[in-house]
Amino acid sequence: MKKIMLIIITAMFLIPFDVKAASITGTQISGKNSVNIGESFSLSFHINYSGIQKTASDSPGIAGVIFELEFDDNIFSVTGVSNGDEWDTIVGKSDGKYYVFSTIRENSSSKDKCADDVLYCGNYVATLTFYVKDTNVQNADIKMTTAETVLFKVNSDYSENDAILLSSTNGKSHNISINKTNNNIQEEPPSIASNSKPNNIIPQIEPKEVDTNKQPNSNNTQNNNPDQENKNQETSKNNNTNLSSLKIKNYDINFEKGKTKYVIYINKNINKLKIEATPEEKTSTIKIKGADNLKKNNYEVEIEVTAENNSKKTYTVVAKTIKQTNIAPFKIKLSKKNMQAIIKVAIIASLLLIPFFIIIYLKNRKLNKLFDDLDNI
Repeated sequence: MKKIMLIIITAMFLIPFDVKAASITGTQISGKNSVNIGESFSLSFHINYSGIQKTASDSPGIAGVIFELEFDDNIFSVTGVSNGDEWDTIVGKSDGKYYVFSTIRENSSSKDKCADDVLYCGNYVATLTFYVKDTNVQNADIKMTTAETVLFKVNSDYSENDAILLSSTNGKSHNISINKTNNNIQEEPPSIASNSKPNNIIPQIEPKEVDTNKQPNSNNTQNNNPDQENKNQETSKNNNTNLSSLKIKNYDINFEKGKTKYVIYINKNINKLKIEATPEEKTSTIKIKGADNLKKNNYEVEIEVTAENNSKKTYTVVAKTIKQTNIAPFKIKLSKKNMQAIIKVAIIASLLLIPFFIIIYLKNRKLNKLFDDLDNI
């Protein structure tokens, strides 16, 4: 009986009542505090996290980051951005504020990739280059006002409905002293900030390509370089690699153009899929591989979209048989409130069972004694 009670009580204490969630622990700005008019300088913007574990198979991972900047663009202009091999990053301007928007680069070789080799499991840092304009101001601030991060669980479907949003409004300010000098005045580089802002910060796992080609010099009235002319023509071609629709006969996949991987469950005797894919741009072409023989292609179908400028994007459909997975083709989702209610019911039931086991133990003890007395007669 003591063993039974010990098992029940131990099980009660082993039930997890809370799971540590990911969070933004702080932001900071590092770099020069004193600069000269007519020179460029760099500042690094850091976002630190907790609750993100690189080797854990169920940890959340980072898919996208956006943070806002405030500075006087009569004093500074932002002329460059870099943050390693992990991110595709753009800088934009909206309503007088600047923002830096990064999406994870799927094929990067970063050492901080999560266990699924798609998401990012580490602290974020972006380095911006600023140019100091001719000004009478002796010092000015560059502020990092807000920061937001989009997470998904590793090895998930990375759908928008499963996204986790972290926000931080604990802004930071970096003061810059501005010195006047006539030495080493640089020509002002062009600003890299666009005049538009994403409508939604939920990122695509395969970020849109950013055109980094420099604009031609307006002073050149004629281009006599055929290679450059061909390059400009190629740049002007459409680069849209999105699908507008993706349908699989007899299967509902809940298509989203930013979601590039889908999983369906099929009977084990199914070896072909009928797929209809439509590109967003008429100039894009589509190639479907593997749909005619699932077994030969390891039950994976690739829908490759090629844009007019030869950019490519691949949508993947993974077909799993019931025999392969032993999983019913549906998911059960419980809210935190419902899970807590189930745990409470389990605890109450466990407590109610204790008297039951005590009664059975006492009855068995009396019966054993009665049989022992009969044996002695």
